[in-house]
Amino acid sequence: MTKSQPNQRGQVTFSSQLDTAQASSALSIDVDAKAHFGIYKGEGSFKMAREATSSSGSYTILLSASQLGPLLQSSSVALTSQAAELRERDPESFLQSCGDQVITSVQLGSRLAIAYRVSFSSDELKSEMTGSLSASATFGELSTKLSKASSSQKKGISISLTATQLGGDPSKLTRVLDPKSAVTCSGDNLDACLDLAQKALDYASNDYPTQFGASDGYVPVSFSTAKLSSVGISGVDFPDTPGSVVTARRDLQTAFDSVVTLRSLADVRATSPAYDAAKVKSVQAWLDADNAALQAVVPKCFDDVETVQGEDDPKVVACVSAAKQAIAKVHAESDVRAALDAAAQTFYGKSLVLAARSDVCLDLYHGGTSDFTSVGAYVCNGSNPQLWSYSMDGRIRSQMSTNACLDIDHSGVAEGTKVDIYSCDKTDQTWTLDDQGRLRGVTGMCVTLAAPAKAGDHVQATMQTCRDQDTAGAYQHFVVK
Repeated sequence: MTKSQPNQRGQVTFSSQLDTAQASSALSIDVDAKAHFGIYKGEGSFKMAREATSSSGSYTILLSASQLGPLLQSSSVALTSQAAELRERDPESFLQSCGDQVITSVQLGSRLAIAYRVSFSSDELKSEMTGSLSASATFGELSTKLSKASSSQKKGISISLTATQLGGDPSKLTRVLDPKSAVTCSGDNLDACLDLAQKALDYASNDYPTQFGASDGYVPVSFSTAKLSSVGISGVDFPDTPGSVVTARRDLQTAFDSVVTLRSLADVRATSPAYDAAKVKSVQAWLDADNAALQAVVPKCFDDVETVQGEDDPKVVACVSAAKQAIAKVHAESDVRAALDAAAQTFYGKSLVLAARSDVCLDLYHGGTSDFTSVGAYVCNGSNPQLWSYSMDGRIRSQMSTNACLDIDHSGVAEGTKVDIYSCDKTDQTWTLDDQGRLRGVTGMCVTLAAPAKAGDHVQATMQTCRDQDTAGAYQHFVVK
């Protein structure tokens, strides 16, 4: 291959991703050019750009930097004597050995990707930390916001940093981040990751662009291919794939991508105590059937049509027909999402009212948010101490504070253990709202209330054996209002 005229350019972007899967997929595609600079002189500044999107539970910023080096090109291919003889004697075996395409160009370059993921214990906390950020907010603005979080807020935040570098001198990256593992910080240790994230940004902006000379530091990052006939090797090209087959393949891939995305979403919901397990399992079964229907068509639209001669070939007709039938069996994305939404038991800013006593609500004593503040029964009044939020992590938080979670006192397992409020950092703060409206804790017992004898009384809630029927002194069935 020959080397084209140097066309070295570099680029870097910030982009906000919906989830880790999207961030990961972005590592394998070219980043959009946001800034360019000549790398021979090491000049030019990096300009950061990011697009804000809404996501649930986490906020990921992907820093992508790239360098484009020389383009290696070739317009001809010389066969060995053995390959030339095989082409003449047995074209089919030649194709199996050598393939039906040849690489005509190789783009040399480098890529760097640093993922900065912030996870929040609740959507409410995420909103507090990121809701005021504009669509053009920078990495620095987010870090500043996190660094100013209160100690109670930091308990509900964790940061994960991962990095990947292709080309250049990856050993220099290890001085900042180990590419083989993620660095994770949480709670009072957040500042360590914030400092590390700033160092990663400095590395991308200052150190990484200097790792490339006139020819060293580059690795192949993309390829161009062509038919064998275009480089002088005749008689062995596969015929062009009929357009209807190309369309069928594209439609199958689109449907498959949707099924995979929805199945991933359903799998996450299946692990949440705030979702009806049976309903989510039903959705998973839908998606498994969808996947099976699509996979069954793959042989018809790939292997079977490898050497077809035209649109009227029976194998082409079979592919197109099978693809249409399979796609028709796939559940509509809107129906799947609606079914998952229907399985959700999450709520925000709602009262938990006794089913048998519509005048009695679950209440946070005097609206206090300090650890071990009592939770119990009180006459319903719609005030914030009686408003609760149930999130995907299974925690029930008071409207008074996103870091005040419904808690089993001192992780007690005995009948009659008190129910109170504690900072959101314990495993026994996971609750299941069952189909009878009972709040079942990790001990298997249920939140139990006794109605106040008179207005103004606050009666302590306790954990007791779950019952199908309420009694005058032990109410366990709630209605969310």
